[in-house]
Amino acid sequence: MADNRVRLTGHIETIDARRVSPAGVPSVRFTLRHRSTQTEAGHPRQVDFVFRVAVIGELAEVAASMEAGADVSVEGFLAQSSSRSSWPALHATDLRRI
Repeated sequence: MADNRVRLTGHIETIDARRVSPAGVPSVRFTLRHRSTQTEAGHPRQVDFVFRVAVIGELAEVAASMEAGADVSVEGFLAQSSSRSSWPALHATDLRRI
């Protein structure tokens, strides 16, 4: 199986400072709060959650210019949030202010 694409909108709750790896690759991590109404089994359901987002490479410069409270659209794939954690994070391949 190869499908692993996620697109979410929401606002940035917290954002970490831009970091640079020993190899010179920039990264920014932030938490995204998503709120919406979805239909499940024919009934409306209120959805409200916080999810970690990792932005690595050139796109990290875009993320570094954003601040907490910014409304954004994020698209990417799910992967481990770090080598020490099995919890998923959304690894952004597209990030836009909305």
